Amino acid sequence: MVRYRIGVLFLLLTAACGSIKTAIPTATALPTKPTNPTAVARVYNTEISIGDFQIMVRFIRFQLIYQYNHFERLARLNSSVPKTRDYYLSQSKDIANQLTDYQGIGGEALSHMVNDKLIRQEAQKRDITVNPEEIDSRLREFFNYFPEGTPTPTGTPGPTATPYTEQAYASDLAAYLSDLKNQAGVSEVELRTYIESQILIEKMSDVIGASVPTSAELVHARQILVSDEATANVVLNQLKAGEDWNKLVVQYSIDTITNKNNGDLGWFGRGVMIPEIDAAAFEISANSIIGPIQSQYGWHIIQVVERGIRPLPREQIIKARQTKLDEWLNNQIDGKDANGKPLVEFYDYWTDYIPTNPMLP
Repeated sequence: MVRYRIGVLFLLLTAACGSIKTAIPTATALPTKPTNPTAVARVYNTEISIGDFQIMVRFIRFQLIYQYNHFERLARLNSSVPKTRDYYLSQSKDIANQLTDYQGIGGEALSHMVNDKLIRQEAQKRDITVNPEEIDSRLREFFNYFPEGTPTPTGTPGPTATPYTEQAYASDLAAYLSDLKNQAGVSEVELRTYIESQILIEKMSDVIGASVPTSAELVHARQILVSDEATANVVLNQLKAGEDWNKLVVQYSIDTITNKNNGDLGWFGRGVMIPEIDAAAFEISANSIIGPIQSQYGWHIIQVVERGIRPLPREQIIKARQTKLDEWLNNQIDGKDANGKPLVEFYDYWTDYIPTNPMLP
């Protein structure tokens, strides 16, 4: 297989749908197998053909094998660093095991295809589309090719130009498409359709999850963690007497992560920290101290440095919106029309048509 410039070109088709159902329900499956079946599932009035299902399975297997080869190569490159080498070998071993779970991969493929049809039909109703340039841009991103330069850390004036040329990108893309076609039977048109699906998922997530709040009450807190209540009370009394917080963190805290930064826990919202810290931090006002508080980790002294309504991290917003989309999709999968007919049916003989190729060499 050609070694592409990208680290891993893997379209996380099922992961992109968060916790969307991947188990295949049997309650709505067809009771008997037709003489000459042509489909593996139905979504509304549209069926998912056996051929399309098999292409999707082969595509997922191809991507997994590429990941496997990628980790194996990294393991070889780090042969002199046992810890790093063993990490990559463990990753490739996990993928090898996953490739033997034929029904699991088939279930992921079929679930993705059902979700895709549900999303496409809803996107059409809402006039949500994906243009070719968006697909081209996503392809370039997969290959880490940024013609205008890559984003750089704050403080650096302007983007840093990449030495990766358009000619090299075109060559790598052509090699990838050739392998994809020869080993998995997936065409460029089908690949672009899969990328379009991923972008539609993201757009629908933004629309269906539009009600998700983008800001919330957050607190900025820090802690001193000790192993017993007696020591916690000693620390608390010293703080009340005016002793320097940072000095006490160095002297007493057993938290090897936060004590490197004066016990700072950063900004966080409700439900992020362990329940004991969460409850304590949101109970007091800014510049206040509370404790000792016991948890499974020991005894905590908590100080709230600041609190207020602040924008939520983008990752948290995306996750919350994804959850909304998951709920919508699951409701569609479980739904029935006015006559009581399931909106979605998985035909129980779909497992008869799961391809086992491509395989590891």
